[in-house]
Amino acid sequence: MSRNIASTSAPRKFRSSSLITLFCLLIPHTVCENTEITTNRPVIHVFFEPISQGQRFTSMTDQDDADLIHFWKQAWKQAGWEPRVLTLEHAKKHELYDEFHKELDKLCMDEFGKLSLLRWLALANTVEGGWMADYDAFALRGVPANNVLENNGQVTIYQAVAP
Repeated sequence: MSRNIASTSAPRKFRSSSLITLFCLLIPHTVCENTEITTNRPVIHVFFEPISQGQRFTSMTDQDDADLIHFWKQAWKQAGWEPRVLTLEHAKKHELYDEFHKELDKLCMDEFGKLSLLRWLALANTVEGGWMADYDAFALRGVPANNVLENNGQVTIYQAVAP
């Protein structure tokens, strides 16, 4: 599975030892959905799951979120990418979801923090691998040369703020 990850989420504080344990659970055990890849474009994923109003850090409404996701998909497609939206349902299909979720519940994290980690299960459950960006990050250039993932397709995080 090839995965390169680009993320630009708001800063959060997490206990690093717990995160390392969670990522060690996730990365070696990838389960793939049976989906057919139908594009030659590089795939860019976004993870989006609505957060309850009381837990939001912005004043965006559900409609604002839907509009931004729509614009995100259009912008990436116009830049030559194949945009895919992942949700909590994708993460729940991963064989380690229950174990991962139980470990997350032991941590003192808000809903946003938990979803920031659960998105990796959603990505691990894809067939094509690819890139990931937040829904407020847009392509400034076209696709990578020859549609080749950097670092031999290993998980690569370009933003060190969010997990």
